[in-house]
Amino acid sequence: MDGALLRNRFLCLFPKGGLSSIFLRFFATAGPPRSSETLPAESPKNSEPIALFLKKNGFSDIQTESVLKRGTYLQSANAEKTIKPKIDVFQQFGFSSADVAYIITKDPMILSRSLSNRLYPSLSMLQDWLGSGGRVVKILRRTTKFLRTDLNKTMYPNMEYLKSLGLSGKSILRLLRLYPTTFFNTLENLRSQVERLERLGVKPSSRMFVYALPILASQSKEVWELKLQALRDIGFSESETLSIFRKAPAALTASPEKIKRVGGFLLATKRYTLSSIMTIPVCFCCSLEKRLKPRLQVLEILEERKLINKFPSLRVISSYTEKRFHRQFVAPHRAELTGMAFLR
Repeated sequence: MDGALLRNRFLCLFPKGGLSSIFLRFFATAGPPRSSETLPAESPKNSEPIALFLKKNGFSDIQTESVLKRGTYLQSANAEKTIKPKIDVFQQFGFSSADVAYIITKDPMILSRSLSNRLYPSLSMLQDWLGSGGRVVKILRRTTKFLRTDLNKTMYPNMEYLKSLGLSGKSILRLLRLYPTTFFNTLENLRSQVERLERLGVKPSSRMFVYALPILASQSKEVWELKLQALRDIGFSESETLSIFRKAPAALTASPEKIKRVGGFLLATKRYTLSSIMTIPVCFCCSLEKRLKPRLQVLEILEERKLINKFPSLRVISSYTEKRFHRQFVAPHRAELTGMAFLR
């Protein structure tokens, strides 16, 4: 597909925001890739010049060694003609030397991609979608697939489909920022996951849709059923297990074993009930040893010594940040809690 048609497709996806001037200029002037943008077929197999070039551009010794070991094609590349233009384009989009080194070390094959046909268009599209170079850096630190695939064949059909479901541009961009790999599903697979989600009662109009979709898509049907069964084993009804997912999709990122351990522990305290857990289902994501047990131990000591009037809710022990919990329950009573591992 030529550049003009690709440009028009993305203008249709985001008609209000438009594309950045740098992207428009690119599509207006880009032609076939220049010969200097592709790796030379025959060059001296000497990695020393490449190593020196990478180090000069902010790569550490370890990063340089990793890139050359995994990207063996670079050993015969021309640093100035082949690699420099590609590193330069990252810097044009505001990437620091450390960002470039990190991303290329993570995926050295990036430097084998065409500058005009893959890297430049992909970086331009990402910047237009995400709104800033900083967000582009963050998303590429998580996955470099955006620079390795044809976005017209992967992301575009999925974005169009999500838009047809009624998702706003804002919701689609939130999904892109939080769960970028969702957009590399095949369209057929994405449709299937959306249909499963709707059968579970999560509609595209729900604000939880963008969180529930990637969580469901990342799990096989077998693993998913094991997690639902773990909730049933704790004592939840079928409708309650689905309600937990609709309310807090992240709760189902915990393994079946962890769901049972956390649920069993909380119920065994006799302080929290199934109803309590239903209210704060994200408690299943909390570490039993590092958060729930130590906090309950602190609160039990404070209760025993009559230093608190009412035992705190499950929201307190599961959702309070370390700083907030320490400020409210630990700092005022440090003398009474001396010696506890929680304070170390």
